[in-house]
Amino acid sequence: MMKNLLYISLLPVVLLLTYIYKKDVDKEPKGLLIKIFVFGCISCIPIAIIETIIGEFFPSSYIPSFFITLVSVFVGVGFVEEFGKWIITYKNVYKSNEFNHPYDGIVYAVFASLGFAAVENVLYVFSYGFQIGLYRAVLSVPSHMVDAVFMGYFLAKSKKEFIDDKQEYFGSLLLSILVPSITHTIYDAILSYYELTGSSLVFAFFWIFVIGSYIVAFKIICSQSKQKLNFDNTEAGIRREV
Repeated sequence: MMKNLLYISLLPVVLLLTYIYKKDVDKEPKGLLIKIFVFGCISCIPIAIIETIIGEFFPSSYIPSFFITLVSVFVGVGFVEEFGKWIITYKNVYKSNEFNHPYDGIVYAVFASLGFAAVENVLYVFSYGFQIGLYRAVLSVPSHMVDAVFMGYFLAKSKKEFIDDKQEYFGSLLLSILVPSITHTIYDAILSYYELTGSSLVFAFFWIFVIGSYIVAFKIICSQSKQKLNFDNTEAGIRREV
């Protein structure tokens, strides 16, 4: 039974990581990817502590106002979690020579995000059972990846802009934090509000948002992974001797 719970906890993480990794035309160093993933796992500890403290002032559930729910979830959950993943990605790879292609930002951000998601998923599934594992395999874990895709897209955009024109890069760098924080917030806030109201309209909007965000993220993955040039305009996928 314990083994089955572990499988359902980690299988969606492994499948999504494999998918993202295989789409990379010039594979990133495995050691660096493992490092980012492990840091993502470890980030659960400080993030949980910070969320607990902030949650005393900004509760994220059972709030009758949807607007207040959005604000509370953004401050206490969405921004905290995404900033934790962002800082891991930025500090470890942003200035690395390995981060040299538009798709690389997505790869690194997803590995950091799914490291966090792996630990979170194990805790949820072992606490609430196999059925929660199935639910989270379809919704929660892929949603973490979707947020990371947006983060990685804007991180790569900012790095390219930094190389070409330093005056333009800060806006994209800011979006690399804000966009995933906002999408994470909307996901959690709608779900929290549905649990409170049981409204079929809220439920329908939740699925519209989820499916729409999945489609957008998939298109970004496909378009960025097919980019033929690195940031320095050399051909992607060709390893050169240093």
